[in-house]
Amino acid sequence: MNTFAARHGGVAPVVVVVDPNGSDTANTMCMDSRIARADTYLAIDVPRWINSTLEVSADPRKWTVGGFSFGATCAVQMTTLHPEIYPSFIAFSGEREPSLGPDRRRTIQTAFGGDSTAFDALTPLNLMKQRSYDGLAGFFAVGASDGEFVGYATELAAAARTSGFEIRHASVSGAGHSWAVAVQELPSAMEFLALAGDSSSEHPGSPVIQGPDD
Repeated sequence: MNTFAARHGGVAPVVVVVDPNGSDTANTMCMDSRIARADTYLAIDVPRWINSTLEVSADPRKWTVGGFSFGATCAVQMTTLHPEIYPSFIAFSGEREPSLGPDRRRTIQTAFGGDSTAFDALTPLNLMKQRSYDGLAGFFAVGASDGEFVGYATELAAAARTSGFEIRHASVSGAGHSWAVAVQELPSAMEFLALAGDSSSEHPGSPVIQGPDD
């Protein structure tokens, strides 16, 4: 943030670190489901607290949501579900969709009582098939050695572009599923999103950074 401020007249984003899970072992998938009302928390409670507590811009064009791994998945969910609140995202090494593990059927059974239609209606890939996101922006980055996560980022970035997002997609050479991706690419993500969408907006206002899942 100090480096960003030095390049932008002493102005840097206000960073709010949010925990949507409540414990190290919990996984709410950032959804309103049988597990928790995490989407309501992130889309209503958190913005309300930010606006009432911190001196930040109320202009949503200056807000960004982002994170690594679980947090990246969550960030894309928030922007595709609530573009009026979080009109841009930063996704470092995110999943293809929210999950409780490799068994998709178990995820849907646990969170939605087996209702795959209800689950699918909330996933970013399905939302991006149905909605237009013209004027919004997103930044994907993934470690070049991060196996299936490379494919997830490629698929999501392509779907996002098709739905209207302005997208930047980076690959970090030699990195796996590691915070090294965020360390290297966060400065680029911030510069990109500071200028994307609304070119008159030089500085993002309040990026909300989610945590990892490991």
